[in-house]
Amino acid sequence: MSESSAPTSPDAPPSAGSLAVWLEQSYDLLALTDAAGCIRWCNPAFERATGLQAGADLLTLAAGTARDALAAGLRGDALAPAEFALRTASGALLWIEARVSSVDVDRLWTLRDTTARHELADRAQQLSELLDMAQEFGRLGVWEREIPSARGHWDRHVFAFWGMTPTEGGTPDFLEAANRVHPDDRLDQRYLDSTRQAGRYMARYRVVHPDGSLRRIQSQWEVKNGPDGAPVRAIGFMFDDTDVYDLARSLDTASAQLRLAAELAGIVIWRHDLLTDRLRYNEHGFKVLGIPYRAEGLSRAEARAYIHADDIAKLSAAAEQSLVTPGPVDVQTRHRWPDGSWRDLLVRRVVERDAAGHPRAFVGVSLDI
Repeated sequence: MSESSAPTSPDAPPSAGSLAVWLEQSYDLLALTDAAGCIRWCNPAFERATGLQAGADLLTLAAGTARDALAAGLRGDALAPAEFALRTASGALLWIEARVSSVDVDRLWTLRDTTARHELADRAQQLSELLDMAQEFGRLGVWEREIPSARGHWDRHVFAFWGMTPTEGGTPDFLEAANRVHPDDRLDQRYLDSTRQAGRYMARYRVVHPDGSLRRIQSQWEVKNGPDGAPVRAIGFMFDDTDVYDLARSLDTASAQLRLAAELAGIVIWRHDLLTDRLRYNEHGFKVLGIPYRAEGLSRAEARAYIHADDIAKLSAAAEQSLVTPGPVDVQTRHRWPDGSWRDLLVRRVVERDAAGHPRAFVGVSLDI
């Protein structure tokens, strides 16, 4: 074996060539500066990240507290492990962790690029804020419980649904929470049954607040198995449907009151859809016509069969007039009653228009005068 091919001792230090290759390939941003901050040497990773090359001033990357930290390192002061933001030559934000060592009169800088971590943290914060806003507007809460211990976690929205405030005690145990549910809704048994098998579940129930008021909750959750195939966790959402129920109830009440008022006053309420050319009446309208209620309404020809032939023309004229009149238009016509007699009705109509102002329907009332 020749002398040149002798094996290298495992204790021998790396050659200058090996060190040069390592410095060139390092992912750390490496730079050597003088005490004033002029860059004497830097590796490719430093050049790519900062946009600076040998001969440039390191301090041009920083301002404020970051510049103070770099200046302290140039003076030879100890640089406490710190993370701060620099501005690259192109103006982009560069977050770094910096270390510095003195080499005779020069300074050796090792910078670790942490920009991606900060971007992820910022993105996570943004998503968290968006989720919280969506929960706030959507009246949605997030919860989870361990199985079988039933220890759990509620976010702040769920506490609000229960009429409770987050405390140092944390999320109430399952039995304490279940005691707040209206006894007729039996949430406890339904939830406990779900914990026996993985799957998705849903329940609606009422939560009784300390002041006696009720919140209507819809809960959807999923039971997940652990590595051994047995259920270990339930995670889910809660939706506060109280306002929806209250609105529906108020609409039902208003609708019932309108029906009663129309019945007592003998008012026929109708709508003539101009697209389908069909007329729909309230229940009293069908009673006046003497025919069973039909959800699909009547064609215009069927409806006109109940109007005196001599009054068709002025009824049509009133319809044409309402198309160019912003307010209601009245016309008096004779209508045939189920017993064959004719009665005088006051027919009042207005035009219903779409967002572009085009006529969609005639809406009106008819009163027996």
